[in-house]
Amino acid sequence: MIGKYADADFISYAPIDLRSDVSRFLDIVKPDLALFVRYDVWPNMANALKQRNVPSILFAATASERSGRTMPIVSSLYKNVFRSLTKILTISDEDKSRFEKFGVNPQNVIVGGDTRFDQVIARRSESERSKSGLLPPSVQKSVEERGTLVFVVGSSWQSDEAIYVDTLKLSIKRGDNILSIFAPHEPTDERVRALLARFPGKSIRFSNIDQWVDEPVIVVDSIGKLFGLYHYADVAMIGGGFGAGLHNILEAAVWSIPTLVGPKHNKSREVQQLIDKLAAFEVSNKKEFDFAFWRLVQSADLRQSSGENASKFVEENRGATERILKEIDPFLH
Repeated sequence: MIGKYADADFISYAPIDLRSDVSRFLDIVKPDLALFVRYDVWPNMANALKQRNVPSILFAATASERSGRTMPIVSSLYKNVFRSLTKILTISDEDKSRFEKFGVNPQNVIVGGDTRFDQVIARRSESERSKSGLLPPSVQKSVEERGTLVFVVGSSWQSDEAIYVDTLKLSIKRGDNILSIFAPHEPTDERVRALLARFPGKSIRFSNIDQWVDEPVIVVDSIGKLFGLYHYADVAMIGGGFGAGLHNILEAAVWSIPTLVGPKHNKSREVQQLIDKLAAFEVSNKKEFDFAFWRLVQSADLRQSSGENASKFVEENRGATERILKEIDPFLH
């Protein structure tokens, strides 16, 4: 199966990490170089590659202080795994230091950066080049002429909605000039219907957007739309911060959008960095959401400065792909 990777000769799941399965897999594939992403590397695979003298590189590597890999028994296992790798390209200096604590030779650990920044920049560029807007011209024209503020909720969960739905319902009742676009984390028909029911007579499915007649709520009922919809946002709420874990905040930040996030973002270091730069705002309950949301709604200057801080942060962290390819290149010749 090739999927969206048009340049791939073959795409397959890695084998179960049993010595026999790994050995058979490597006998068939006969790799000249093995690449692993972030933390997706397994003991028998790493050891087998080393025994066969196949260079192996872990890139965009991260090692959280709270990772289970730092536990005593697990730590001893992963010391051998990481020492088996030819090179480790970490996301940050902090990650580099943590990998060195596993006993990895410091010369084999290099800060390469996070490729996700390059990915969102590339996606934004492609979206701008294609000029294929998701919202119909009539909707865009109405939003622009009326000065409507667009609020996009990305990867919405029910636990998130308990924080802001009542606020938006009151806003609609007052007649505020706000268009809210909900993109459920899983846009099943059941979830979409439930969201539409929260705003009876005031909401429409995205699939029916051509029939839009000023409904203040649009509910996305298919996947693959969220990134492009952030382009229209003035303010965004990133879902998952009240339960499952935060969705990718960089997809919004790259569009120069101030974002609101729930408190469960410990696994996303870039979220805290954006909060520190006043590009994102943490809200832990309805009261905090209301305060932060209305501050952003009522202050164009705050939206602009926060959005600029967000996009600047993304731009400052670009370039990981080039650095990683530079490190990989010697193994390809």
